[in-house]
Amino acid sequence: MFIDSSILLYVVLFVGTLLFIEGVYYLVLDWRTKSGSAINRRLRLTHHNDDLRSVLRKMRREDHGGISLALARIFPTVERIAAQSGSDISLARLSLIALAIFVLAFSLVRFATPTPAPIAVGVAAAVAAGLPFLVLYMKRRKRLKRFGEQLPEALDLIVRSVLAGHPISSSFSLVAKEMADPIGSEFGVVLDEMTYGLDMHEALDNLFRRTPHTDLHFFTLAVQIQHGTGGNLAEVLSNLAIVIRDRFRMFAKIRAVSAEGRLSAIIVGGMPLVVFAIVNLINPKYFGEVVGDPWFVPMIGFGVVLLLIGQAIIWKMVNFRF
Repeated sequence: MFIDSSILLYVVLFVGTLLFIEGVYYLVLDWRTKSGSAINRRLRLTHHNDDLRSVLRKMRREDHGGISLALARIFPTVERIAAQSGSDISLARLSLIALAIFVLAFSLVRFATPTPAPIAVGVAAAVAAGLPFLVLYMKRRKRLKRFGEQLPEALDLIVRSVLAGHPISSSFSLVAKEMADPIGSEFGVVLDEMTYGLDMHEALDNLFRRTPHTDLHFFTLAVQIQHGTGGNLAEVLSNLAIVIRDRFRMFAKIRAVSAEGRLSAIIVGGMPLVVFAIVNLINPKYFGEVVGDPWFVPMIGFGVVLLLIGQAIIWKMVNFRF
């Protein structure tokens, strides 16, 4: 058993070192690309690659190889979240990261605590499956929030371009060249798709699938209706920009009013952990004397469940969706 444990420890250290080196490499690479002269990712790719079709494939995550494409068909939800998060990581690499997390979590749970192997496997599998998905989901949420904040400014650019007599495609080109990520790259993809054969309706539908923001849905509907039946598009988009800004202003006021409740939720949720750490630091035998009791783990689990339910209720009370 000692030999197996030492071998597993060496494997974990080896995999962890590789992932650490890879993470530092991509962090430096991402910093170097972001510090370039181009304002958004699509323009950076276009600057280094003259083949616009390959740039479009990269922006739509169609260049990750056969393994990633097969995993995308098996796990379409993960692929959709990864695309909406704006991440360039392939599902094959994401699977390797999840495997490394599984090995590390299993080693910690199995050999650092007296946990049976089947339970350790279940816990490690849950962590390996949930942690990468959670990171992608949080990145997606942040990106959609940023997209919504940029949308009124993009609408103003389109309105000024339309009032100057330019076609709607030229307006999209202006947004793609003048605005940062994510909205600059996304409108650039719309423009490229229209260039390579898609009509405006399909390109805008693809845009909404990549960035499912509520305000964007209003924009796509307005452009599609005007494109089919006519109308004063500049006035519609100008009013839409005003409505979106007013909603953001109201949301900021509500966030300010509910700040005390959110802080209370953080304090109430973190207090049990702080008390546990302080008591365990002052008197390590306080919990050590009852760890072996058969009711210890069930009662701790019951307390954690009640704490999570309380946190969810409080968080629901102080957070508002629009």
